[in-house]
Amino acid sequence: MNHDICLRWGTHELIGVRVRDSTGRVGRLDAVLEYVARGTDRIVRREAHLRPVDGSGWEWTAEADELTRAKEGDG
Repeated sequence: MNHDICLRWGTHELIGVRVRDSTGRVGRLDAVLEYVARGTDRIVRREAHLRPVDGSGWEWTAEADELTRAKEGDG
């Protein structure tokens, strides 16, 4: 069965918190975008939108389920 995908804003326990992604980069979790299969309402992907804390100005995305809370002094 083929499902269309729709997007919606999701929640995450670490929104607003300094986090580390799977590459080791540290940033503040700004938002989570969920990719959802219509018809089943199953979340296919959770994309995190992060803002840098190092002054670089380059925002990036990462897998939301792979984020961990950054330790004091990280970044």
